[in-house]
Amino acid sequence: MIAHSRSLLALAALVAGLAGPRLLAETTLAVRSGQSATIAPGGFFSATVALRDSSASSPGPLLREHLQLPPGWTDLSPAGLAFSLTGPEQIRFIAVAIPRTTAAGDYTLIYSVGPETDPALEQARAELTITVPAVTTLRIENENAPAQLVAGDRLTAVWRVTNQSNHPAALLLKARSSLDLPVTLAPSSPLLQPGESILVTATATTPAQLRGEQTHQLLLDAQLAGDAKNSRQVVAAHTRLFPRFTTAAQADSDFRLSLRTTAVQRKFRSREASGLQSELSGNGFIDPERTRRIDFLLRTDPVVSGPSRVLPRSRYSFSYRSPALDLLLGDNQFSLSPLTQRSLSGRGAGVTYRAPPSAAGLYYADTPWQTPDTHQLGAFAQLDASPSARLRTNLLVRDTAALASSTETRSVLPSFQVFLKPDESTSLEAEAALSDNRAAPTGDAWRLRLRGNRGDDFNYDLEHLRASPDFFGYYQDVRSTSGNAWWKLSPDWQAHGSFLSSRYNLDRSPAKISAPQTDTATTGLDRKISDRLYLSADYAFTDTRDRLPSRLPGFSQNALALAANVNTRFASFRTTVEEGSRHLRSRVPQTDRFTYVSLFSVFRPRLGGTYSLYLGTGDSRYTAGQRETTASATGQWALTESLRAYAAYSSTEYRGTTRQSQSSVEASLGYEFPGGSSLDLNLRASSYNHTQQDRTVSLSYRVPLPTPSLARRDSASLSGKVLLRSADATQPLPRVILRLGKLPAATDQHGRFVFPSVRPGRHELTIDPLSLGMNVVLAHSAPIIVELERGKRAELAIDAAPAARLDGEILRYEAPPAAPSLAPLPAPDYRPAEPLRNITIELRRPGERVRSVTTDAQGRFGFDRLPPGDWTLSIDDRQLPAHHRLADLHSGQNELPITLTAAATQQIHLRVLPAARPMRLLDDAWLPTTR
Repeated sequence: MIAHSRSLLALAALVAGLAGPRLLAETTLAVRSGQSATIAPGGFFSATVALRDSSASSPGPLLREHLQLPPGWTDLSPAGLAFSLTGPEQIRFIAVAIPRTTAAGDYTLIYSVGPETDPALEQARAELTITVPAVTTLRIENENAPAQLVAGDRLTAVWRVTNQSNHPAALLLKARSSLDLPVTLAPSSPLLQPGESILVTATATTPAQLRGEQTHQLLLDAQLAGDAKNSRQVVAAHTRLFPRFTTAAQADSDFRLSLRTTAVQRKFRSREASGLQSELSGNGFIDPERTRRIDFLLRTDPVVSGPSRVLPRSRYSFSYRSPALDLLLGDNQFSLSPLTQRSLSGRGAGVTYRAPPSAAGLYYADTPWQTPDTHQLGAFAQLDASPSARLRTNLLVRDTAALASSTETRSVLPSFQVFLKPDESTSLEAEAALSDNRAAPTGDAWRLRLRGNRGDDFNYDLEHLRASPDFFGYYQDVRSTSGNAWWKLSPDWQAHGSFLSSRYNLDRSPAKISAPQTDTATTGLDRKISDRLYLSADYAFTDTRDRLPSRLPGFSQNALALAANVNTRFASFRTTVEEGSRHLRSRVPQTDRFTYVSLFSVFRPRLGGTYSLYLGTGDSRYTAGQRETTASATGQWALTESLRAYAAYSSTEYRGTTRQSQSSVEASLGYEFPGGSSLDLNLRASSYNHTQQDRTVSLSYRVPLPTPSLARRDSASLSGKVLLRSADATQPLPRVILRLGKLPAATDQHGRFVFPSVRPGRHELTIDPLSLGMNVVLAHSAPIIVELERGKRAELAIDAAPAARLDGEILRYEAPPAAPSLAPLPAPDYRPAEPLRNITIELRRPGERVRSVTTDAQGRFGFDRLPPGDWTLSIDDRQLPAHHRLADLHSGQNELPITLTAAATQQIHLRVLPAARPMRLLDDAWLPTTR
């Protein structure tokens, strides 16, 4: 082969010599730099070569460069233009972009030079070797999760997982709940090609017996199979849980105990595993005032048969909370302050004691299930110096193996906090902290947060923090500024915006691999067209870069999303169109555009059934040249009062250089037996490229245990019905929200409600008027006062009725021009002159609040959602034009009795007439004489 190449070169030289110019063999090539290099995927390779001309003539013949690259690689230089040697030596540059998905291995680049007249002939060539190492990187982003949810509903969170490695990645995905709820995950073991991304969905059913407002986290734990230590990532989706309303179906006792046993059988590809686990749990208030609460959980280690764990680890937790004392034991969430320890999921003990205006607390916790393990001792003391000022000092002592490379693993972090609330609408929080570690200089950090509102029309939240490189608290080597705001521009217009600017590796230390900088901003505008139609426009900007020389280029992304929301009686729809671009900062800038269209709808065709549907298709926002289509549907049914069912299906297809698909299906069936025990059956299966990957079946049985009714020993109770009475029939009103003081309740399908355990005495019962339904009001909307006796249950019937409406107008009348100016005329002889604007009209009746409206420019006014019956309309005559009076009202009182009929609108016409002015006669003896 070598001899054959030399023959070709000699022949080429001979042909070139016969053609007139000089021989090609007079040019030689030498590699000056870049003969071999190791470059990570997504990086850039550069080299220089020297072309030498041994002839005396200049310039030489036209030459052209050629660069042979592996498939998918991009050459940035040479540009491919013809050139000639103008001296004895000329330097040529080679630059190549290595794709992010390049597999690990050795690659050869061939650089050659040939004549322009015949590029197939090589005058000189060089082989360059590039070694691409194996790189393992996962990216996990929160895609969708509800910000708040009512306890008892199903919670679903969606993440996008992207394989940014340069090799196929078999992932092991797990999901867990911060409240240790059973969680299903699909898919759980996907295989991702380099650059591929998938949507991962976790679902949990929140406990209907939840009594207090809590923050819940669904956590996704992702790692590469066989590399759990270096590739593990945990991402959380936060949701605020609100307690479900008390109903007559609930037991009178607030404190509940239950024993649950769960059996799971899983088949993953060819491997099978099964497990069995039991847990004892209890929660509830233990006093009638509902201020002291106990929550505990004792969960055993699962009995597992098979190669993998199919049930969560053991957990032992206890918490007691009251206005004066909080106790935490076992596995809990411990926190101190944002700069020292914002939140730690660990095992230990903690106590907080409050004696206004002061408070103090202490906790010790470690994390035996994490690597590296962390041991923490935290303490704080707090003083409310005034109603608008709070002072707090914190101390954290932390031992962690994360500092094992240094001689000292212990860090001591004191911090000081100030909370100021100059008024009800503004609050300011400041914190400063130090970090003392013998193996490093003293670090420092500070944080400032400003929050406030201007009534219901404007809210804002701003925060800035900075932590030095030697600060070993919750944050380290970071500077961040963030904020968000919401404001109501008008009754139909709303605007919102947010931003985040963060910098890491503040001093750009070369000892660290990067110094990332991220800037994001969002803004949006919402428009209410009608009660059923809403429009919104949202813009998002992201810019990332590395302030150190990096192999990974930064990028900037812009996206505009337009959405329309349509709400009907039984369904709601949201359609979104997103258009954007992503610019990659590489030596050859690359800009990709993407368009994504989605539809989300929820249907409630009847009581007890809810359906949802999501369809989305368009360009991938994460992988250039790839399109994706996603479809998912869910349905949940309350088949009877004891039987419930749930089903879900999700499918995603990716189309790019390869075509891939993944799908998952889930179904559950639950039945509650008389006495409170329940049985739940769950089935979940997933497939990848139409091949089944995972199948899990679980069966759970829960038994309520008898408990003493701690909250009812010295308590009273209240129950009753809310009924809609009309001329045709009387029917119960379901889902009506009531509040006895601060305690909520809701009526069931028969209109019944119950407050099972409340403090004896005098209470005010209020009802949310919107929960009554359209055009339905209480027959008597005055506050309901009830007297409750210790150990007894009071019964109450509350009547509602179709609402009435009153519309009217008020006009000023004048006399005809020919009428005498002093003599009063009969009312029919006056004629309308003008409407009266800005006149306050009041409507009242005994026991009801006074309702008032102001007339518009046409003198019109209206009262809606009025209880039917007798009312009195009144107007202050001081608002009327001078020397005018109201006709048809009671003389001297300016009041008009009105009787309103249910489900009807009554019209009234108010006339303001000129008042008759009496003529006064004077005795002329008192008048001065004129001379």
